[in-house]
Amino acid sequence: MVYLLALGAALANALTSVLQRMGLEDAPDDATLKLSLLTHALRRGVWLAGSASWSLPSCSGGCPALRATHQVQPLLTTELLFLVVLLAVWFRFDVGCASGWPPWRLPSAWPAFCTAHSPGRDQGPTAANWIVVGVACAVLAGVSVALALRGPRWWRAAMFGAAAAIGFAFTAALTKVVTDYIASDWVSMFSHWQTYALAVTGVAALFLAQNAFHAGPSPRRSRR
Repeated sequence: MVYLLALGAALANALTSVLQRMGLEDAPDDATLKLSLLTHALRRGVWLAGSASWSLPSCSGGCPALRATHQVQPLLTTELLFLVVLLAVWFRFDVGCASGWPPWRLPSAWPAFCTAHSPGRDQGPTAANWIVVGVACAVLAGVSVALALRGPRWWRAAMFGAAAAIGFAFTAALTKVVTDYIASDWVSMFSHWQTYALAVTGVAALFLAQNAFHAGPSPRRSRR
């Protein structure tokens, strides 16, 4: 069942990306990195639909997958494949080899992912690990945001997307730890700093993702 939940979470994330981008396509150009971008999104039904499509499947599928074995976790990366299918079928977007990197090659990376995340290496991070990784993620995300403030739309979207991806990666690590706390004793999660860091980094990553959607081209205007 957890395999199906993981695939459902990946599909929900792909659908969310499309719907939230549609909800931000008419946002003012000067709304970048401003709270007005989120207030605009909250007034759009399509953006809210995208958020709803993510909430239940991702929480029910993504969280268990993060606690599952290393064979399950790579399934969450099928989000990119689902996104490609949605763009090709729904918007008739050209996703062929001419786009530069055929996303269909993503499954070839799964064996490497599984090898890198072998069960023998599935051990909890130390405080020093958290500090090193946290600082590295903050620096890299900050550099990506700085680079996103200039350049063409595709560049700004890519840099905001990179910053959001870093944030979501760190959030996923925090989620793994918090779900372990919940599994053992859900009350105990409130006594650990990871729970509060998860809330902060999750909101920050979501905000950066919305800026990436805002900066990028509209799917409706990118049909072949």
